Amino acid sequence: FNRKTDNKAPMLFLKPTTSYAFPGTPIRIPRGRNEVHFEVELGVVIGGEIDATQSESLSEEEIMNRIAGYCVAVDMTDRELQTAAKKKGAPWSVAKGFDTFLP
Repeated sequence: FNRKTDNKAPMLFLKPTTSYAFPGTPIRIPRGRNEVHFEVELGVVIGGEIDATQSESLSEEEIMNRIAGYCVAVDMTDRELQTAAKKKGAPWSVAKGFDTFLP
């Protein structure tokens, strides 16, 4: 997948449940985090378990049956941590998973 030439494949991110912020909950930006940005994303709510050992053998229909719904999501990202993770070839989730970073 080449992001510059292939816009058909989506970029996927997982958010820990501790990052959820319910309506009215203030977003808490951790101390020392100076470059936090937000984007609007399409959220996919997974409602059924997918066993990692079987995931490649599941049909598209079986996977779609595990999707509970879709939602509009505000994705908060610490850009400094994201840039550092990219340079190391590490996952970006550390920059996206702070508590309340998914209001």
